[in-house]
Amino acid sequence: MKFSSKKAWIFLIILLMLPLLAWGINTIATGFKATPSTVVAISPSHSPSSYKKIENTGSKTYFIPTKTANEWSAFLANMPADLQGCNIQYQNSCGGSACVNAGSYDCVGSCTGTSNKTAGTDTGTCRECDGAGSEQAPADDTACGTVDCDGLDNTYESGSDSATGTNYCYFDNYSDITSNRCEGLGDCKDANTADCGSASTSTVATCGTCQYVSTCASGSGSCSNYASGTDTGTCRECDGAGGEQAPADDTACGTIDCDGNNYYYISGTASATSTNYTYYRDYADLTSSRCEGLGNCKDANTGDCTSYSNNLTASCGTCEYASGDSGGCNDYNSSTVCSSTSCNSNNYYYASGSASATGTNYIYYRDYNSATIYCNGAGSCSNYSCSSYSDSLQTSCSTCQYASGGSSSCYNYNSSTSCGTGDCDYLNDYYISGSASPTGTNYVYYRDYQDATRYCNGSGSCGGTSCTSYSDSLQASCGTCEYASGTYCAAYTSGTSCGSGYECDGNGNCVAASPCAGQSNGTSCGTNKACLNEVCKPTYGCGSYSSYPSQACYNNVSGSWEGAAYEYPRYLDTNECEWCGARSSQVNLCCVYDPSDPAPDCPFYEYTCDGIVP
Repeated sequence: MKFSSKKAWIFLIILLMLPLLAWGINTIATGFKATPSTVVAISPSHSPSSYKKIENTGSKTYFIPTKTANEWSAFLANMPADLQGCNIQYQNSCGGSACVNAGSYDCVGSCTGTSNKTAGTDTGTCRECDGAGSEQAPADDTACGTVDCDGLDNTYESGSDSATGTNYCYFDNYSDITSNRCEGLGDCKDANTADCGSASTSTVATCGTCQYVSTCASGSGSCSNYASGTDTGTCRECDGAGGEQAPADDTACGTIDCDGNNYYYISGTASATSTNYTYYRDYADLTSSRCEGLGNCKDANTGDCTSYSNNLTASCGTCEYASGDSGGCNDYNSSTVCSSTSCNSNNYYYASGSASATGTNYIYYRDYNSATIYCNGAGSCSNYSCSSYSDSLQTSCSTCQYASGGSSSCYNYNSSTSCGTGDCDYLNDYYISGSASPTGTNYVYYRDYQDATRYCNGSGSCGGTSCTSYSDSLQASCGTCEYASGTYCAAYTSGTSCGSGYECDGNGNCVAASPCAGQSNGTSCGTNKACLNEVCKPTYGCGSYSSYPSQACYNNVSGSWEGAAYEYPRYLDTNECEWCGARSSQVNLCCVYDPSDPAPDCPFYEYTCDGIVP
């Protein structure tokens, strides 16, 4: 079957649409997907059966049909320009070595895909890849095994061979090599040579004072001890166990003097009422047991002198004391206490302070101290007197209590005893009285409560305050058109009736009522006057008051408006009107000064006026 160019275009259009579908493919039965910059290897099971590689060098994804021989043949005959096919013979490997990974030939016969093996890839004993395609010697290789260095080991003796010196046995140990065993490419380090490096020297025997080296061979050594008693210096000798000890005595120390330690000392109680003694301590010189430590003789006139005898030289009794440096006694002077006696029979209670229901009364206890007896300066005690005492507060008798003076208890004042004045000002207040009306009189009074006397309750405390007495004083009198408000007079509002034909003016005054009181706007209240908001105001001869204040004058004026000099009211402020020339187009308006209006219609700005002036 011939594959026409038209069919080829249809086939290519289908190929371009296939990327929009799900790709459950890449088998001979389903076809293959060739994405940009990839190579697809295909071996169809039907003729033509040549093994092909299809390389996509473009930017589009293509579908490669392989299900039938016709589809496969038609595709090979009409491949797009950016698809390139080649035979499988170029799959042979190429470019490999000990430290380079082999690649393969591409569709045009070029060797591609070679790469260096990673650094450290093993290539033999003390051989590895360096990551750049060549070999190098690693620092270590287990293939070298343990490199023996024991043939270099050595034992020897050194030091002083005497009871007071130190003797040593040393061992030089060369360690076997178990790391860093490579010394070149394919070359392990050599046993028992300079490759073993330096020895580790250890002391296998240290024989110090009173010891000596007895064996030192084959990497081990031992010590033996000098006999016990072997002299090693003043107050020093061997103990037979390899150490030193201090002998009990050594003639090399000579006689150790202890006379410098002799002294007088005092014993007993040093007071005017006890017995005091003086002794002399005599230390014996040392002629035996003279060693106090290793290499140390006992010291003269120190604590090393321990043997002594004590001799009594003086015994001193009442009002006497031992001097400590002779056999005699000294007398205490006349200011020295030698005894005491009780003075409690003189003790008593007494009262102090203010004895009143409003004051504080105190009870004290006077306690006489024991009398002191003094030495007379001749070895005996003198007389005494009870004159020293101390006072201590026993209790405080406060409001409504008093002290008896003969005991430590307080007594209560009876209920008729005054104990102060109670404050009643907290009850003070203003109150209002009289007639609260525009025609009556209203009063403001202040009630002032007097402070009250307080009395004891007979149980030791001050009773409460009974506030019942007071006085009232007039603070304000509010007459016609006034009423009391709290503590002052306030005025009834303007217009409040205060009698027939009278009303309040809002300032507390009763004045004649206005003829417009209660009248509606426009009611005549005199010649050229009319009521406005219950106030009688002139209408400027314009006739009756109009229901529209802005037309009050207009409605009663006749004549032509054109060129006439009629005047209309204009409003200036709250209660003042003036006039401006009339304009036919503004007959219902009045003028007022208003800075916010940028286009006035008359000397002032437009505003409606009621046409009435006060």
